[in-house]
Amino acid sequence: MYHLAAIARIQPSFNLPLEYFNSNTVATYKLALYCAKRGIPMQFAGSSSHHSGKFKNPYTFSKDISEEIVKLCQEHYGLIATTTRFYNVYGPHHLKQGGYCTVIGKWEQAIEDGNPIAIYGTGEKKRDFTHIDDIVDALILIQEKQAWGYVFELGRGVNYSIQEVAEMFKYESIIYEDDKPGEAQVTLCSDTLAKEVLGWTPSRDLPEYIKNLDL
Repeated sequence: MYHLAAIARIQPSFNLPLEYFNSNTVATYKLALYCAKRGIPMQFAGSSSHHSGKFKNPYTFSKDISEEIVKLCQEHYGLIATTTRFYNVYGPHHLKQGGYCTVIGKWEQAIEDGNPIAIYGTGEKKRDFTHIDDIVDALILIQEKQAWGYVFELGRGVNYSIQEVAEMFKYESIIYEDDKPGEAQVTLCSDTLAKEVLGWTPSRDLPEYIKNLDL
């Protein structure tokens, strides 16, 4: 089972903490027990926001508790599982509208509509952006190699400031708004376990992706 379902994004979670907890945490418990009883291996998608601390925001809290639920079920109910933590995933078909889309998708839509792109804060926050195809490659490798019992950090290993990303779009209309609460200042995947165990090496670069967009 590829358990990738969750209510995502940090900002909406402040207004919907119970909804996030029920969807992300209670549902994970039910799925983990279902898989444990039937001997079905589970790949659980955690979150790289784990590294900013579980009390940073309700979203991170729900995902961190979900990781602990997976560990509990591994220890006491025989669950076969591996947890993966994704770093700022982007790529074709990502959301472009609504509160649950990422900054890359939002900016693509803004540019298509001729609207300014918004930077929250000074633009100094740095993010490790990872292409969806690299993420999928890792999930397939886990299954092929039967790599269970691990926690894999799945990030490109390179980060860019939000200001740098805005400059990649070569779009002059930029507005700066108040910073958002609950977000990490920097994300960067430096863990090499996925490479060592899976032979996984992410290869898609954000600048190349943005350069090839038809905007």
